[in-house]
Amino acid sequence: IAGQKCFPSLKAINPPVDVAVFVVPPAVGEGLLEEAKVAGVKRLWFQPGAENEGIRAKAKSLGLQIQADGSCLMVARRLLAA
Repeated sequence: IAGQKCFPSLKAINPPVDVAVFVVPPAVGEGLLEEAKVAGVKRLWFQPGAENEGIRAKAKSLGLQIQADGSCLMVARRLLAA
């Protein structure tokens, strides 16, 4: 997309990434948590509307570090840069 390499799944990314940002419906994101763990993704950020209690609970049970409190990555990044 726009000249950037794309991957069909988290496990296909080589080398593995440290962070994945999710902008998908919660049911899709929840379905990707186990794959993220297997793929070695260290941190997961769920954008507003992509998170729910099921995602938070499942991520905790899998021992994943997540940001899923409704914060927007772009706003947080802008605040950190200021």
